[in-house]
Amino acid sequence: MMDKLFRRQATGLLGLTMILAVSSILPSVVNAENEKKAEENVVIENKENITVDGVDYSKTEDEEKFNQIKESAKYTIIDTDGSVYGYTSKADYKNAQKEFAEKWQEEQPANGDIGIKSDSGVSEFFRDANFQGFLFQQGVGYEWNIPFSYNDTISSMKTAGASSGTQVCYDSYAGEPCKTFPPGQDIPYVGDGWNDQISYVNVLH
Repeated sequence: MMDKLFRRQATGLLGLTMILAVSSILPSVVNAENEKKAEENVVIENKENITVDGVDYSKTEDEEKFNQIKESAKYTIIDTDGSVYGYTSKADYKNAQKEFAEKWQEEQPANGDIGIKSDSGVSEFFRDANFQGFLFQQGVGYEWNIPFSYNDTISSMKTAGASSGTQVCYDSYAGEPCKTFPPGQDIPYVGDGWNDQISYVNVLH
């Protein structure tokens, strides 16, 4: 009788131990998946290749030509994989913004909300790279000529997931050059030539 009772208690303790072990493992698995998902939504701009007005250019093939072409593209769009698309015409840039907005909208349901560190309703801007030194938030559908206290200070940003992208420009009133980042992404660095240069932001509806 005592032997049966002991076996029953031992079995119960073993079952409880297994439940506790599984319950401690599951959160770590979920957290790891969330961290991986978050990393997938970090955009690092490609510095070696650019497509300008539909033509591809490579820094490794012809650095001088690459730099010239990149300089001529006053308007750029960064895709979710870091690819850079440049435009010499503002009209072409505006049309491309619409096309990318449709592409990103199709991608968003696949991304889901898990792990995306940026807020869905606002874009967030930071003084330093890697989201250090919080400056301000801007809601979807709003543009802002950045006042003196925040002007030319942005180094990193998190873009609103519910937007059609976040546009930043060197000068007030969308003065060129301008760059558009995809929605629902973390941008740890705004890019060479853009650090501490942004004077206008527009979180596109």
